[in-house]
Formats: sequence, structure tokens, C-alpha cells
Amino acid sequence: MSALARRSPSISIVQPAAALLLVLAAACGTTGNEGKEPAIPPGREEMLSAMLGAGATLPGDCKFAGGGVKHSVVAASYACAGGPVSFELAHPSRAGSGAGAVVTEKFAIVTKQGTPPPELVTALTELVRKREGEFEWVWLAGDAAASESSSSIPITALAVGGLVVIGFAGWMLRRRAPTPGD
Repeated sequence: MSALARRSPSISIVQPAAALLLVLAAACGTTGNEGKEPAIPPGREEMLSAMLGAGATLPGDCKFAGGGVKHSVVAASYACAGGPVSFELAHPSRAGSGAGAVVTEKFAIVTKQGTPPPELVTALTELVRKREGEFEWVWLAGDAAASESSSSIPITALAVGGLVVIGFAGWMLRRRAPTPGD
């Protein structure tokens, strides 16, 4: 009889064990940024200024008047012929339902003050899309996120321990399984 046929009892144990491990890993693990807050890393001011149209001629007779970064939000103000306009750029997950919100791959552009000329919103969106490939959010764990992470470690350790026990049991069964003709 072939070696594969002799090992088939242990293979039938390993397959369900592997499936169980995948289920446990999915139940215990996180997808990476759960419980964390997006933040804008330092040193990105020049890129963000260019993204917001600083020094550029903007449509709607608007000019970039200033801006700033506060943790996870970029604030931008514009002086327009129709009055001042301000926007916030935040992570898309923080877009909310603000009036005039436009979501790109890495940012949500939300009108915070004034009524922007439509062509300004279009131009700002194009500027953001043109430069957002250079930008990466950083993810910071807050107090709540840190406590969630520490509580998930024992569950993960339990899942890994379960895998070791299942693997050991499969190994023992394979070693002790009688082969036909013994």
C-alpha cells in the first residue's frame, strides 16, 4: 500500500484542524486599523499646501488664504469674490454627512464655511487627487484602542495554543495509527 494511503487517517484530522484555525484567527484577529485613529504625520506641510492650491491661481476668483493641520484634519481657508470659504480635509472614514462633502481615495473634502464656487470645489478635488498618492495616513492607538489590543492578545494566544494541541494530536495519531498488514 502506498505511503499516502497509510497517512489518510491523519490527513482527515489535519484538514478540519486547519479550518478551525482559520475560523479562530478570523474571530480573534483585527483588520489592522480597528480601534485606531488616523493622524497626519509631521513634515507633510509643503505637500499639503501644494495640494490645497497655495500660490496657485484658483477658479471662482479664489485665493488660498491659509491653513493648518490639527492631528487628523487639514483646515484650509480661501478668499473668494463671493466671500470667505473654508474646507476641511480628513480621512474618508471621518467624512460624515457634511454639506458639499467630496470623497477621494485618501481624503474627504468637507465645506465648513461659506458657499464655494462649484469650479473651486472641482479644482480643489483635482489638486487633492493629483497629490494624494504621496500621502500616507498614520494610525495611532488611543487609550481605548490600547486596552482593546491588550485584551485580544490572550484570545490570540489561546487560538495559537489550540492549533499546537491539534497539531500534536494529529502527529500522535499518525505515529500510532496501525498500517494495514501490521
